[in-house]
Amino acid sequence: MSLWLILLIVLFVIALLGALTLWVSSRRVFEQRAESWPTIIAKIENVYVDYLPREVRSRRLRDYGAQKSNVVLAYSYSVADTYYSGKIRLDADEPYISKIEKELVGTQINIRYNPDKSEESIFLDETIQDWSVVGDYRSKPWTWLANYLDY
Repeated sequence: MSLWLILLIVLFVIALLGALTLWVSSRRVFEQRAESWPTIIAKIENVYVDYLPREVRSRRLRDYGAQKSNVVLAYSYSVADTYYSGKIRLDADEPYISKIEKELVGTQINIRYNPDKSEESIFLDETIQDWSVVGDYRSKPWTWLANYLDY
C-alpha cells in the first residue's frame, strides 16, 4: 500500500471523527439552549408508525436485534393564537401502536418552544408515561448543525 493511500485513509478517518464530534456537541448545545426556552402545554393528536430505511433496518436487526419501526407521536401547541406541531419518536414498534394510541392520544405534555421561532419545539423528557423516547425529529446531523449555527 502506498504512503499516499495510507495518508488519505488516515485523513478520512480524522475528518469522520471530527464530523461526529461536531454533531454530538452541537446536539448537546442545542438541548442546553432549549432548556431555557419557555414551557408550554401540547396535546398529543395522533400516533403513527415510522418504518426505518432498509439499510438502517438491516444493520440494526443484524447487529442489535432492534425493531424495524418506531411509533411516533404527533403533538400540537399554540403560541399567540397560532398552532404549531412537533413529533416524538418512541422506543416501541408497530405491535404497540393500538395500546399507545389508547393511552396517549389526547394527553397533554410539556414541551419547550423557541420564543424567536415558535414553530421550533422539543420534548426534552426521556419518557412519556412508561414509554421511552428515543429521539426528537431534529436528529439528523445537518439539522442540529443548522440550529447550532443559528445562535
